[in-house]
Amino acid sequence: MTRHEFEAWAPTIDERWEWVRGFAIPIPRAFAGGTWAHARIASRILAKLSAGLQPPCEAIIGDLLRLATPTSQRYGDVYIVCEGLDPTATVLTTPRVVIEVVSRDSVERDLLEKRFEYVRIVGLEAYFAFFEHERRVLEYAPDDRSEPIEHRETVSVHGVDISIADLFAGLD
Repeated sequence: MTRHEFEAWAPTIDERWEWVRGFAIPIPRAFAGGTWAHARIASRILAKLSAGLQPPCEAIIGDLLRLATPTSQRYGDVYIVCEGLDPTATVLTTPRVVIEVVSRDSVERDLLEKRFEYVRIVGLEAYFAFFEHERRVLEYAPDDRSEPIEHRETVSVHGVDISIADLFAGLD
């Protein structure tokens, strides 16, 4: 299936699918649903970024907007965009930052598959993996160097400092 065929087909169905290297892949229910902790962490990240980003940049939730990489179209958790988007857009091609909240079930998918694809997005500043089950964030540079930067107290995302303890408050 070509990217264009997928883009024409995906809005016509109720289920969520991703396009990966020429194949339409259904999103497993485990990823489509998520946990309370996952939703709360993603919401808190979105709130912190929304309050701290300077125009024209803004944080958007990734649930309804597929992220186009050179080889895929995937759903992320939170994106930072710094240019206007068509209000009817369903595909994002120019994020500055991509954020995933990593669950135990999505470690391989988020840290291997998606990271490999995300770091190749032209203009991407960083990919962040916030772990739902531990107070830790990994920051990957777009050059795909093998060692990420690990954060355990505070992480700066596009100039917005986020306390990792604040993200996890009440989730213990």
